[in-house]
Amino acid sequence: MKRFSLAAVLLAALFAAAPAQAQTKKSATAPATTATATATDGGPTMDNEISAWGILGYGYLDTGFGLGARYQKILVPASKSFLKLQNGIRDEIGIEGGLDFVHYSYGYFGYDWTYNEFSFVVGGTWNFWLNEKLAVYPKIDLGFGFGSWSSNVTGLGDPNTGGGLFLQGAAGVVYKLDRLALRAELGTRYLRLGAGFNF
Repeated sequence: MKRFSLAAVLLAALFAAAPAQAQTKKSATAPATTATATATDGGPTMDNEISAWGILGYGYLDTGFGLGARYQKILVPASKSFLKLQNGIRDEIGIEGGLDFVHYSYGYFGYDWTYNEFSFVVGGTWNFWLNEKLAVYPKIDLGFGFGSWSSNVTGLGDPNTGGGLFLQGAAGVVYKLDRLALRAELGTRYLRLGAGFNF
């Protein structure tokens, strides 16, 4: 009888330990699955990125300075990419729109005039993430500018020139610091340097 009782106690202990061991194994494998999903699906992106930058303008035969802002929305994420890139490179296609303001100031031989331009811009961008931090992109913008001349000489600076509809190309680079993204962009009209924030 004692042997039977001892065997019964051992069997009960084994059955009690089995669920605990299964739960331990499940808990141990769960973080690995989560980490894999994060690495695959949660890579860097410019989706919902708001950027602000300083501008160096060279569109009107001289150097201008200004400020700009953009909002980017990704339309084709890396998971649905057209390209099947190797070496961990991911690409995404988005649309980015915003506003630029640039001020030009000229002064020669006592003649001074200034030119200010507000531009509304929208365009397509193709981001190539080389790793978790660094991306490069080509970009094409369509914009419309509203220009205004002023001068210390009557008739100098035609108020009807400048601005209007324009098409511009650009190439840029992004470096991610957590939710902050440092950006540089060189285009046919402007050099832009600034930062973006993902929310």
